[in-house]
Amino acid sequence: MVLSSYEKWLERNRFSLLCKPNTQKEAYKNFFATTWSGIAPQPFFQYEIYYAKLLKQRKSRPFAILQNNNLNRACFDGDYHSVTVVPVSSRLKGGEYRVILESREGLIKRSEIVVNALGIIDIGCIEFERKCLTKLTETEINALKMALKRLFE
Repeated sequence: MVLSSYEKWLERNRFSLLCKPNTQKEAYKNFFATTWSGIAPQPFFQYEIYYAKLLKQRKSRPFAILQNNNLNRACFDGDYHSVTVVPVSSRLKGGEYRVILESREGLIKRSEIVVNALGIIDIGCIEFERKCLTKLTETEINALKMALKRLFE
């Protein structure tokens, strides 16, 4: 049997995906069993922007997906539950750790990716029913990569 590139990646990384605290897995199960009322996770891709609601926040906010598409597929398949993201803010502050996004499609205001607020959220926080707001352009992706590089210098 010939394995796809994703299946090869999953085989190499299966154990690292399983190495997560039991509390994370339990929180994920509890979230879907009790408070979650949205639609099931949909396929999502690197550099797309979705709304997500964090537990301590009252309102949803947009986040750009940073992690690679193999991890994204593992989330969709239920093998992994965390998503590496950066928030998107309409409060323009500027600086070398922010990337400007012009308004378009579902992004109604000119906004910035707040690169220095890099974080991880549970897949259950993403509001898939609100659909993907937009996808970053090549220019924005390159600016994001440069800002990430500066963040870790």
